[in-house]
Order: sequence, then structure tokens, then C-alpha cells
Amino acid sequence: MELNRLQIADFLPDRSMAAYEMYLADEVPWHGHEFYECTMIVSGTGKHRLNSEELTLQRGDVFVLTPGDFHAIAPDNEEALVVVNIIFKESCITKETWKWLFADSWNAIQCQVGIEAIENAQLIYREYEANEPGAERMMRALLEQLLICIFRQVRHNAEKVNTARLPLSSGELDEPIRAAQRYIHHRFRESITLQSAAKQAGWSPPYFSERFKKATGMTFQIYVQQLRLQCARTMLAESDWRVTEICYASGFNNLAHFERVYKKRFGCSPRDSRKGAKG
Repeated sequence: MELNRLQIADFLPDRSMAAYEMYLADEVPWHGHEFYECTMIVSGTGKHRLNSEELTLQRGDVFVLTPGDFHAIAPDNEEALVVVNIIFKESCITKETWKWLFADSWNAIQCQVGIEAIENAQLIYREYEANEPGAERMMRALLEQLLICIFRQVRHNAEKVNTARLPLSSGELDEPIRAAQRYIHHRFRESITLQSAAKQAGWSPPYFSERFKKATGMTFQIYVQQLRLQCARTMLAESDWRVTEICYASGFNNLAHFERVYKKRFGCSPRDSRKGAKG
């Protein structure tokens, strides 16, 4: 019952990744993906509505989206945005790269990169188009390289703001929790369970539950619920979807329960929340 969420079954039915060169002359409306996406701006300028942020786009900008994100793109004036759009499953990337890339941000990343990264994205597209033997293996290697370049740029930007070098994580003992959090933030709109999150940490469910609450101050169930509520609040403000559709799109499976916990969290019903957001 989700609107405008692109599905793996439709876009990656028999392979782990794909790449396209696209000319965006018109707005790409608000949508999300069941898969991951890395998009490089090759030329043109535009606006990027990413979750609750309004960002600009220009040549050399790149963004990485997770299944937990929604966005919309609009080119400026009459000039089309030319982009390389790479879509892929989580299995394409090593766990170490995920750990680096999402060390300081759980969800979408956008930054400016150099000409080498643009050429890297174009190489991925050319490999996909040529479809020579070993193409997907080559694409995976190039994508891994591109994501590491993005990680380094994001880290460099953070270090310019914070003079002290940022740690990759707050400690080796915390990494199992961080791995579980990455999984939760990327998959909270799906039917995830305590058991599946514990598996990401490599712990038994009871031990994970105890450690997770100690680390975050919330139980697993409340943590997931808070993410879903914040997602619903953003969609109410940014889209014209019906409340029922937003309920299911944000990960809830019961409208009455959604409306009850939403009012408890924000002090108003979803419908009143939308009225307030839209003035």
C-alpha cells in the first residue's frame, strides 16, 4: 500500500546493480526506493528535496540514498540535469565500506566531489551498457571505489568544521550496536524484528536487547517506532499522500495504532499535523 516506492522486483529483478545516464528536464516527484541509489550530477543545476531538507544540485554533486530515504529532484529553468544514476542492492558493498560511509550519518549523504569521481560514475554506466563478460564484477569494484571517495570527502568536510579528527566510531565495543543501528535506519519502514537487528550485531536477541537499551536509552521497539513517526511527520509535511498511505509507507501496519502513537508523540493527530505544516 506504499505510493511511489520503487521496488527491487521491478528494477533489479535478476541482478544486484544497474546504471543509467538520465536527462531530467522535468521534476522527478517525491519517491523512495527499496534499494540503494548513488546519483552523480554530470551537468546542470537544480533543487533536491531530501527527506526534510532543501538542497541545491550542480555539476560534481553526488548523493547516496538508503531505503529509509525519500526525495524529489527539480532542474532549474529550462536546462536539463544530466545525471548518472546507479542503483544497487546492499550485497554489492562490503561491510567495511558501509561502516565507513555511514560512520557519522545513518541515512542519505550528499556532497561535492571532483572530476575523477564523475568519470568513475560514467565508467560504471559504460560497463553496464556494454555488458561485457565480468561487467557486474567491474561495476561493483568501481562502485566501491566511488563510495570510498564519497566517504573521504564527507570526512574531509567534517574535519574542516571540527578541527579534531572524528573517530570512525566511538569504540570497537560499540560497533555491533552501530551495525544494528545502520540496519534499523535503512530498513525501519520494513517489517524488521529484534531478532534481525540482533543478527546484525552478532549477538543473541536477549543480550542485544539489553545492550541496545543501555546504548540508546530506548528499547528496540520504541527506537523503531520513533523513526517511523518522524518519517510520517516528514511525509505529512512534504507530500499530498493520504494519511492511510503515509501510515503504511512509514512502516506501520495498523491505522488506528499509528494515529494513537502519533498523537501521543506530537500532541496532535496526523491530519492536524499536516494542517499546521502547510499553514
